[in-house]
Amino acid sequence: MKKLENNIILEEFVPGIKIQYFLKNKIYEGESDYQHILVGEIEGLGKSIFLNGILQSAQIDEYVYHEILVHPAFYLHKNPENVLILGGGEGATLREVLKHPVKKAVMVDIDPQVVEISKKFLPEWSCGSFSDKRTELVFEDARKFVEDCNEKFDIIISDLNRLLFRIAYP
Repeated sequence: MKKLENNIILEEFVPGIKIQYFLKNKIYEGESDYQHILVGEIEGLGKSIFLNGILQSAQIDEYVYHEILVHPAFYLHKNPENVLILGGGEGATLREVLKHPVKKAVMVDIDPQVVEISKKFLPEWSCGSFSDKRTELVFEDARKFVEDCNEKFDIIISDLNRLLFRIAYP
């Protein structure tokens, strides 16, 4: 991520379109083995998490995104017991899954540091879901996990970052 100037985070959404965020308060900034991680208070958005300079989730609307991501599948499936979540390191997708009476929720995220940082600085997003007895955390590349996994899941939810969007619209 480029060095912040005047507490401004400048994100190129797609070529020709940039979004500017004002960082009121930096809560955490660091590098994991996979990415640059920034958690901070953003003007108008509240607590937010950025990975490699790209906004992943913001306090003001994270619940809307995560509820819409999760609940439709549960209304379509009669009795889901085993759920797979790909990505979702901040724990909000897991939180929404665990609102349902599932037996097991497997969350696969490549970056354990995102989970640890989220537990520490964004605990209100996961609401204790990481320590729920139905939760199984796997730290591995999601594609590799899916390719190698023999387990059957009733619902699979993809909460991967916007990198795929950026590849689709270079």
